[in-house]
Amino acid sequence: MTNCRKPPLPASFVDNRTPGGTCRWCAEEIRDEAEKLLVRRRWHEDCLWRFKFLTFRNVTARAVEARDHGICADCALARSRTEYYPFYRDGSAYAHEGEDGPHCRVWFEPDWQVDHVVPLWKSEHLPDDMRLEFFELENLQTLCTACHKAKTKREAAERAKWRRVVRNEAKRVAHVGFGQLALALQGLQGRLEPGLQTFKHACVNLGGL
Repeated sequence: MTNCRKPPLPASFVDNRTPGGTCRWCAEEIRDEAEKLLVRRRWHEDCLWRFKFLTFRNVTARAVEARDHGICADCALARSRTEYYPFYRDGSAYAHEGEDGPHCRVWFEPDWQVDHVVPLWKSEHLPDDMRLEFFELENLQTLCTACHKAKTKREAAERAKWRRVVRNEAKRVAHVGFGQLALALQGLQGRLEPGLQTFKHACVNLGGL
């Protein structure tokens, strides 16, 4: 089964052994404004950004943040940052000397998460060109931690229900398949029965000679 969380790469994508002057993403030549082949380059700028957007989570998050500005798509609250005050193992505050004297160092971490509007598990059985649409910016949204947890819980229940339906359908198809096989064997036995009877009579006659 396809790893639904791993974005597919285009068929034109080539590895690092591509010759110089050929883009790894689109497999087309890289030329400057004077149509000179740039043999020391292996990426178009747009192709490199698209590759990073699909494969680097920090690039994806920055693109979503630039569009949504950290505003949750569900509750519409701006929860951009949460402050964390780290401590040593003995419980003392992690302090450092600053312009205003010793003070606790504050870590700022995002209190929002990038979420896929249509969950990725629904793309498991699709071809790569269709799966790629699930990773586009149009299918991404900003959700705060609370809303994201609630959506994940709803989707988990939906996915479990979908799996039960698929499993029951597979059992039904298998049952129907075995039933059809049994009927076919019965029909085959009916067609072979006259020949078997003839063969038995021939054996009896041979035994009597």
